Amino acid sequence: EDAVRLVLRAGTDVDCGSFVTDHAASALAAGKISEADLDERLYYQFRLRMRLGHFDPEGPLDRISADEVCSEYALALMRDGAAQGCTLLKNSGGTLPLPAAAASVAVLGPNSNTTKQTVAYYGGQRPCGMHIWNLADAVREHAANVTHQMGVKDVQVSDDPDPIALAAAKDAEWVVLGVGTDLSLAEEGKDATALALSAGQAKLVEAAAEVAK
Repeated sequence: EDAVRLVLRAGTDVDCGSFVTDHAASALAAGKISEADLDERLYYQFRLRMRLGHFDPEGPLDRISADEVCSEYALALMRDGAAQGCTLLKNSGGTLPLPAAAASVAVLGPNSNTTKQTVAYYGGQRPCGMHIWNLADAVREHAANVTHQMGVKDVQVSDDPDPIALAAAKDAEWVVLGVGTDLSLAEEGKDATALALSAGQAKLVEAAAEVAK
């Protein structure tokens, strides 16, 4: 109840979960919040919804058809937005972009194929029947010969990396690793307990770097 009071009075209009919903009634009964606190938050929520045209008369968002969402223009806009949303934190020696003459690339790691998680988090299904891209698909646009191996079965394992994946890394001219976290470790309502890579992923990075020298 104390947390509900703090978040409401800090100006939080939307709780993307159920915490405020679960505890607001008891906070109100205990006198820790007032109806005025709730009214203020609802005022801003409904003001925004009215601006978006969610009520009478029919708003522009309600008039968007499936044909418009799946048009070539819309699909190109989606892809451009995804590309602009990426952040390159480091590029030692100008490694990226991959050279146009890249002969062979090994794409390894449990996050090299996150299509299901990517589309299901909010989308729930494939829009327009479109192909959901993964890291290996993206690399294939820039290299003729791409080998794709997970290396380890998921982001949580402590197992040693797959020898087949390391052999692919050794044979390739370039190695691209897709490692990190996914929704099995952290999502809304579920915090990650550590920032470090799992033992299995760390082994994969070290072993791939060693054989690719």
